Amino acid sequence: MAYTAQDHLNDFARMHPDVDSTTALRLLNEVDEMILAAIPMRRSYEDLALVAGTSEYDLDETLLRIWAVRLYTSATSFRTLTPTDIDTLHLDFPEWRGVGAGEVLRWYETASMTSGQIGLTPTPDQSTIRISTASNATPIVVVTTTSHGLASGDPVLISGVSGNASANGLFYISYVSGTTFTLYQDSGLTLGVAGVGSGTGGMIATSASPKLVLECSKRTALLANTSMPTSPSIKPLYRFGMSAIYSMERRLDGAGNRWGEFQQLLGEQSDLKMKRQARKTTTIHPFRQKRSWRVSQNGRNF
Repeated sequence: MAYTAQDHLNDFARMHPDVDSTTALRLLNEVDEMILAAIPMRRSYEDLALVAGTSEYDLDETLLRIWAVRLYTSATSFRTLTPTDIDTLHLDFPEWRGVGAGEVLRWYETASMTSGQIGLTPTPDQSTIRISTASNATPIVVVTTTSHGLASGDPVLISGVSGNASANGLFYISYVSGTTFTLYQDSGLTLGVAGVGSGTGGMIATSASPKLVLECSKRTALLANTSMPTSPSIKPLYRFGMSAIYSMERRLDGAGNRWGEFQQLLGEQSDLKMKRQARKTTTIHPFRQKRSWRVSQNGRNF
């Protein structure tokens, strides 16, 4: 049977019957954001178009954490960039901001006045080619906003086209003009790709049009029927986190301790997940429910 957000809400209601369902759902969403920012789960992949000469890019406000960054250097190949931070760059490469443009090697996170940002070094020396339209035809006719530099038979990786899902994927092109090409499934250009609507937007990845793909966790609004993780080590985090936030908001006895314990448990699970992701050998400790979470001074269960 699927485990949903409603199951967490039901558990919380049993512990705190005085809390209304709207407040409980808000608490669940707050905890969900904290968990997603700490543990690499429910990941998504976001494209980022490069602009030659631009080193820092605003991120969508729903993005909670970046786990990895891939640079596509052609339609069929990519490499993973090295994560770093500004302090390390200043220490190891004091003149890093003055380095000329080139192929990107590292990424870091920073912030603007309005949002989070991702920074790249060296500064990209090529821009990602964007798509203007992708026709509802067979084969699909793609028009780019700038010259694409492709020849008939070249592979192209297309993503982000709205309104014509068939235009997204790995294809071969037939040259029409400097800003126009058609899509085929085979390198012999015999099987045209059929459109399913009039598409707009998107980008291409080729040797002349690199792009980034961010492996990340994003904020999503949980509803009662939203599917939730079933891992025995993750499920209790939601219950403990909701109780900790609720206790802090109501200034209940022991609220500070509950919050500190939740943060500790979250950190432990984050470290464990990261080690597993990196395929490092680690000792797995069972997730234990501490007694201080069970009974407060006034006898209320947590």
